[in-house]
Amino acid sequence: MQTPPHNTWRMIPSEQQRIVPWRNGEGETRQIAIEPPDATAASAFAWRISSAKITAKSPFSTFPNIDRSLWLLQGSGLLLFIAGQEVRLEKQFARVDFAGEAEVKCELLGGAVCDLNLMVDRTRYRAAATVVQNEQHEMRGAATVLVVALSEVTLLCDKALGQQRFALQAFDALRVELPAQQQTRIAAQGAVLCVQICAVS
Repeated sequence: MQTPPHNTWRMIPSEQQRIVPWRNGEGETRQIAIEPPDATAASAFAWRISSAKITAKSPFSTFPNIDRSLWLLQGSGLLLFIAGQEVRLEKQFARVDFAGEAEVKCELLGGAVCDLNLMVDRTRYRAAATVVQNEQHEMRGAATVLVVALSEVTLLCDKALGQQRFALQAFDALRVELPAQQQTRIAAQGAVLCVQICAVS
């Protein structure tokens, strides 16, 4: 099968995403996307997007030189202790940012939860990420752009990269490489995470 050009949307179906162990062995995570593609959580990577179910009190793995963002997707909530500071995530799509080398412990506020994680090597890249729900969102290059479905979603991508409509299931993802000065706009019926990853200049 011919590989599509970098400046067109490429699908990463949820059924093709690997389930891999946490770095500390305390659980498992769905690896939605990682760069380079053959990297793992145990090796050096440029960036990674994943989702995990947390079913019990547990420590987080440590990732030196990595900036992390975490969103609560489902469940009653998380109580995090990040370098000794207490953070509560109780609402859907609540977010916290922290350094990967920080000591982090978590407790459940109710039953099991599902979260979403973005990890970026701060020495090489920076990321901007936001949850978009039933609205439009514009992104501009030069950047790697990823759109991750957080629910069943209908997504319309604008004409700049060829207008396309996608029907996505939870955790399906789309990726495109935007050239400098290029922009793209999406319109989501449902909830998605939009991520732009740029090289540090």
